[in-house]
Amino acid sequence: MARPRIDDSARQRRRPADLRALILVAAEETFARLGYSDTTTIEVARVAGVSRSVLIRHFATKQELFRAAIEQPLLRFVEEWVPAWTAQLDAPVPNATLMREFVGDLYRNAREHRGAVRILLLHGDQLDPEVRDQVWGALNVGLAALREAGERELAPRGFPTTRVGLTARAVLSLVLGYVALEPALDSLDGTSEDPEVVVDHLAALLLHGFGLGEGQDS
Repeated sequence: MARPRIDDSARQRRRPADLRALILVAAEETFARLGYSDTTTIEVARVAGVSRSVLIRHFATKQELFRAAIEQPLLRFVEEWVPAWTAQLDAPVPNATLMREFVGDLYRNAREHRGAVRILLLHGDQLDPEVRDQVWGALNVGLAALREAGERELAPRGFPTTRVGLTARAVLSLVLGYVALEPALDSLDGTSEDPEVVVDHLAALLLHGFGLGEGQDS
């Protein structure tokens, strides 16, 4: 009697950790594409290529899935990025080098968590108040640190120190906004820029902009 054929997928069952990672990637993509309100666990399971029962074993609710896929990575991004770049401010390096390191760190970290950045910037009004307050609270900490560093470092480096808070907001808006819209911008003409080229260009724009108003009447 012939033995029953064993499906290859059964032979190569994925480990729980691999399934969890697969679900989180699918969740980040789906939340960023549809927003929080329109995302369902059924759709995330479909994108991940798993059954809804498998998804529920790892994440019991949509809110729990959102926290793991979007909120926690975004909070880690803010918590890791702020001390990383503030530690560089005291280094005696040229302005151009410092700006490139700053923009590069922010751009690469934000790009790694593009889904979280997009959901925050484009669908933030859909978030549960508790989640929204926690995420924006972390970003406000980062913004405050950026403003404090600007007030301390801009003058010694020869830049104007007026409206430092507005400058900090503009810097974050430029880099995070570009990351959020980058896929759509690339599709306009069917081309995409090398990430290092993007970093160089954004750093040059910001470095030039930091001198805004020099030599002009106020």
